[in-house]
Amino acid sequence: MKRMAEQERALYCLEFIKSYGDENKADQTKLATHIQKAPIRIIQNGLGQMLAFLLADNEGKRDERDKKAEPSYHLYCHIEKWLQGAGGRTQVIYNNEYELIEQITRNSRQDYMRAQEETLALFNWLKKFADAWLYKGGK
Repeated sequence: MKRMAEQERALYCLEFIKSYGDENKADQTKLATHIQKAPIRIIQNGLGQMLAFLLADNEGKRDERDKKAEPSYHLYCHIEKWLQGAGGRTQVIYNNEYELIEQITRNSRQDYMRAQEETLALFNWLKKFADAWLYKGGK
């Protein structure tokens, strides 16, 4: 059965947020803060600036599997995978030829705007699930 785009976004975000259930409270709080502030940063400065902020906050640790990687980098990777077609999506905005931040600078303005729009739609679900699971210690 084919899911609607909103359902795909919701499931992808829910799985990401619930994966933080085992993390320490400080990381959960950091992640929730980034999730709440990111849409505002996108609207004020653009997707590229927000992604650069997430990377800078990570202080150079670039391996998502690294337990020392900051929540900001895990969020960056979550966005990157989504825009590359994770979650069974058929509408891929970027391929995995380059890292997301590089693709944003290399591709067309139209691709950039589609990526920004899709990322904002993703954050609608991330914010809702962060409220339910991270701020309130959901199950």
